[in-house]
Amino acid sequence: MNTLIAKLISWIPKNIVGLLGILQAIIKFVKEVATLALDLIAPLIPGDKDDKIIKVVRDICNKVDEVVEKIKSFLLQAGVA
Repeated sequence: MNTLIAKLISWIPKNIVGLLGILQAIIKFVKEVATLALDLIAPLIPGDKDDKIIKVVRDICNKVDEVVEKIKSFLLQAGVA
């Protein structure tokens, strides 16, 4: 009984890490789609603001990705992976 509970406890963080990996793939997809959309509407944006907007959107996506990666690292360390 104790080994089953121990396996379940160690299994939970590993599965959460797997789900976070899927979330990271979605974040990267959204980043690329947003960049594509902004590149398509860039001619409509006056001045040099289009490059700044694209950079801000990509930076936000990268920051979110970094936070998810930190959570994954913590869970892997905590979950005796």
